[in-house]
Amino acid sequence: MGQGNHHETLIDTPPPLPSERSTGIVFAVVFLAAGFLLRHHDELMVAALTASAATLATAFLAPAWLAPLNRAWFKLALLLNRVVSPVVMFVIYAGVIVPFGLVMQLLRDPLAAKRPERASHWIDRSQSSPMTSMRDQF
Repeated sequence: MGQGNHHETLIDTPPPLPSERSTGIVFAVVFLAAGFLLRHHDELMVAALTASAATLATAFLAPAWLAPLNRAWFKLALLLNRVVSPVVMFVIYAGVIVPFGLVMQLLRDPLAAKRPERASHWIDRSQSSPMTSMRDQF
């Protein structure tokens, strides 16, 4: 056998940054939604709608200005990914897999060990000739 590495190489490379224009559009939509949610507070609504318009204009006219915001937003997303993913996996494990395993341990008896009245734990199967059981295996 060769001495080469037969395992996959796991390199933690972050995904590429989204474009500044798309980040600006996302922020403009968020500010627009905030403006509509704050429609009963005039000053806050005007501030949110102004921020939405300014962000949208910047996204289309000078997207390079949004590069620092794009990098910061992306770093926050990577941080949230590192925190939220293990938490979600733990919740799934603790909420689904562990209870299922406990129920299986408490209710299931795969070896029929809890039936002492049986003389044998052998499971009878229908009698078939060896040739028919070997035919069409694949």
